[in-house]
Amino acid sequence: MKQMQIKNVKKSNVKLRKVVAIQVSRRKEQEGAALIAVLLFLILISLAGVMAVKQSSTDLKLATSDQINTLLLQSSDAGNQQLEDVVNGDVSNSVYDDVFSDVGLFGHYILGEETDDNEYTYCFNNSTDKYLKVHATVRNEAGLVGGMNGGNCNPATKADYASSRKIVMTQMDVIPTEVFEAPSKEQLFKDYLDAKDTESKTSKLYTFNIRSTSTLPAYADSDITSCFGNTSVKGYVTGTGKTVEECLKAANSPTQTLFEEVELSNVTIVTMCKDYGDDPFAEKRYAALCKKAEAEAEAEGG
Repeated sequence: MKQMQIKNVKKSNVKLRKVVAIQVSRRKEQEGAALIAVLLFLILISLAGVMAVKQSSTDLKLATSDQINTLLLQSSDAGNQQLEDVVNGDVSNSVYDDVFSDVGLFGHYILGEETDDNEYTYCFNNSTDKYLKVHATVRNEAGLVGGMNGGNCNPATKADYASSRKIVMTQMDVIPTEVFEAPSKEQLFKDYLDAKDTESKTSKLYTFNIRSTSTLPAYADSDITSCFGNTSVKGYVTGTGKTVEECLKAANSPTQTLFEEVELSNVTIVTMCKDYGDDPFAEKRYAALCKKAEAEAEAEGG
């Protein structure tokens, strides 16, 4: 009987072990399901985060691109505006005299010979007036004219940047597209009527194409110094060459070119002086005006 009791005890132990094994197996199955659910939840959160980051990056790129384009267009427009202010400004200003002198931008075309096909290039700086040939590059279809090659922008030169921030560089290219013959003195006076004291006559001299090319050298993938030595006129490009704008864009330098067509006109104010006899009213009205006109004519003739 003692041996039978021992065997029963062993069987009881085996049953207990089976129960414990079943309980452990269920707990592991529950823990695995929870882990999968957590992982799926984390994946969803990660996907949402990645999408949000991509959207933010796209918005930033769009905003940055818009700001760059605005900055470049403003710099190009500033170059055109500065030139317009000089021409339409005070004629007694020394800068006005420089522009229309034989070594100035417009004087090069008006006073020079065989300059109708010349392209006049200079580097725009808002704080200086680079309109003289010593600061310009002049070329035509055959190449440089007179060895003048001092107007190309250089990213390594601080003074060549458009402003003190040293970010944007703007190169100005000017070329005439149409030339008009200046009227003679006889043509200016032929339509005047008696008793007409003053009249302003306008005669067109030139029509110019002005290309203002602005870029950000710091963004370029490679050195763009040589690009500024290229012409802006497509017709002057030879072989596989590029215009200055094409070269800058090939180097992935953000670039904008502002094209403007302007007319350069000569405004002449002339005075007709007539003898009105003993009429005190007419004498009083025209005496001072005629004296002034005569003095100006004598000064010009002397």
